[in-house]
Amino acid sequence: PIAGISILKRIMYNYISNGFTKFIVVISEEENAIKDTLLLLKNNLEEKIYLYFVIQEEAKGMADAILKTKDVIERNLKYDWFFVTASDVLFGDLTPNVMLTRHLDTNADITLSLVESKDPRMADTHGNVKIENGKVIKIIEKPGSEEKISDLYSMPVYILSKEVFSYLNKVKPSKRNELELQDAIQMMIDEQKTIIGVDILPEFKGNLPYDKVGDYHLTFVKDLLGMTFRFLKDMDLNFKGEYPTSIEPVGSDGLVEIGDSVLIGPNVFIGKKSVLNNLAEISNSILMGNNKIGKSVKIDGAIIAPDIEIEAKQVIKDSLILKSEQKEL
Repeated sequence: PIAGISILKRIMYNYISNGFTKFIVVISEEENAIKDTLLLLKNNLEEKIYLYFVIQEEAKGMADAILKTKDVIERNLKYDWFFVTASDVLFGDLTPNVMLTRHLDTNADITLSLVESKDPRMADTHGNVKIENGKVIKIIEKPGSEEKISDLYSMPVYILSKEVFSYLNKVKPSKRNELELQDAIQMMIDEQKTIIGVDILPEFKGNLPYDKVGDYHLTFVKDLLGMTFRFLKDMDLNFKGEYPTSIEPVGSDGLVEIGDSVLIGPNVFIGKKSVLNNLAEISNSILMGNNKIGKSVKIDGAIIAPDIEIEAKQVIKDSLILKSEQKEL
């Protein structure tokens, strides 16, 4: 969850707020919980939406996942284009319509979501893109810093035309034994199709810091912190007990019990039914919910899983706390 709401729900809320009504969700046979969660969301919405679920028997990459949707798309979508969004990426509210406007204005075959960064580490974790005269002329999946071709990187949000299916069928397994969408895109580039890119984080003015990437695209567990903190400005701390000393932004998704002389913030999300005992200090952290934080505990830069109790006077820093273990973030 991101600030108490599952990332899948947040992704769908984003598209729904931009006027989208039809969603195809690719899941494995074991992911019934995802299906149940999204069906419940559908039933509770005021807006009418359509949900289609497609099974991917084996995780073989994004190209394979998209291929699995071909029949559903051709039967149910009237437009020639469709969005593809990974389940670990969460951008701004206006991103879909910004991308779609550019896509339609340029009559593009594919539109990529791009970010620009001077940090060479980006080439280890994201697809690298080269642009000339406003068009993408090359895309490479995670080339590494030694072979990067520009400072532009592709994020896993795309607008594709239905024509892409004829290219996806030609994709060969990569070194990771996956069918990579980038390979199909490069085939289309080689055949002079119109591929464009849209900078979806222009506020960083061409230099997205590497430590900010996770605020928008989850790559490491610690990225949950930055992505969650983005939503705190719209939240309040709902509590009973003593009034804490708080440094904004802080928030909770339900009632929290707070003892005497507690310090909270900055950048703290607290899940409902948690208890913070006297003299506890929490900063830059996530408490998932139903957590019991003992007297004089100090927590900074941590993610605490649900139902975890932290005994008095412990100091926890830069850690993931699970029921079975504690890991460094």
